[in-house]
Amino acid sequence: MAPKEIQLGEVLNFEQPTRYLVHSSDYTGGKADTPVLTAGKTFILGYSKEKDGVFDRELPVILFDDFTTASKMISFPFKVKSSAAKILYNDKKETDIRYLYYIMQGIRFPVRKHKRHWISEYSKLVIPLPSLDEQKRIADKLDEAMTQVQTVEGVFKNTTVKSKALFGSYIRDKFATSKLEQTKLGVLCDIAGGTGFPHSHQGRRNEKYPFYKVSDMNLEGNEVYMKTHNNSISDEDVKKLKAKIYPAGSIIFPKIGAAIATNKKRILSAPSTVDNNVMVLVPKEGVLSEYIYTFLLDFNLSDWASKSSLPSIRKSEVEEAQVPIPVVRGGYDVAEQERFARDTKTVRDKVVRIRQLADDSLQKLSALKQSLLSGAFTMTT
Repeated sequence: MAPKEIQLGEVLNFEQPTRYLVHSSDYTGGKADTPVLTAGKTFILGYSKEKDGVFDRELPVILFDDFTTASKMISFPFKVKSSAAKILYNDKKETDIRYLYYIMQGIRFPVRKHKRHWISEYSKLVIPLPSLDEQKRIADKLDEAMTQVQTVEGVFKNTTVKSKALFGSYIRDKFATSKLEQTKLGVLCDIAGGTGFPHSHQGRRNEKYPFYKVSDMNLEGNEVYMKTHNNSISDEDVKKLKAKIYPAGSIIFPKIGAAIATNKKRILSAPSTVDNNVMVLVPKEGVLSEYIYTFLLDFNLSDWASKSSLPSIRKSEVEEAQVPIPVVRGGYDVAEQERFARDTKTVRDKVVRIRQLADDSLQKLSALKQSLLSGAFTMTT
């Protein structure tokens, strides 16, 4: 017999999170303190030492983001950051909240506007509701399957983390075990910032010089060398904007704001200019771009940044950084730099392949989870 159908809002009550909002943005408590949660990917933002306003009843519950419709099932006391969340709870004598949570994970809800969705739309979605025993049976099966999938996901995620750590260790060891001379980065490279980029000059792609923004570092194909751009300028624009054209081989990275923490470094593949959120290193004669890039791969840009609400990297800070470089007869050893860069690229390419395989596997596992959810609830209709 087909299960009855019912609206989500008939089996899930909600509570506004007002009483459980964290007051301080200091989430530096330890794991013995109260987790501060979001329904999004970050999930646990940190831990609060605040003792009042902790949600600790009706557990487990579902934390629902009213704007994005993302949800998490929570089985421990918590506080929340945003009033956009709703705390959903059920009558445990009538329904199994795990079943309801898995149902919600299988819903592909079209979020079209930045508005609250639970009351107006999401709670009205119709779901199949079999007997409580059948709900528990389905939830138990999915718990078992999801645990197995998450175990495999953990392996692939750990592989990615370990491969990155091993690559960093390889670079550090390579620099540490070679005969190199410590030299200031300001001696090895000319260091400069970018140019203001008025909106009126943006949007053209077919002019002479690529004009790169920080966001262009994320474009496909720009993982090491900058090859793709969304904006370009002409010689006339260069004069109007008083822009500096940097040669191919220049190294760029973010110098202002949260983008610094992304730790991205890239190499220009053609003469180009950059906006004023970007810093540029132009290697001097006898200094190879790929060698400096190799050194920077294991360097954390945040170490150069100011500790302010809007972090920034100062030119003077970068100039003083010490870089180990091979020398020969009083000059820079180009052949040894080439060997360093070549060996490192070989290892880096292997790490990239490992990470790509791990990412592909994680995507397939995500699809498998969705398939498991779809299959489980197809059986109840």
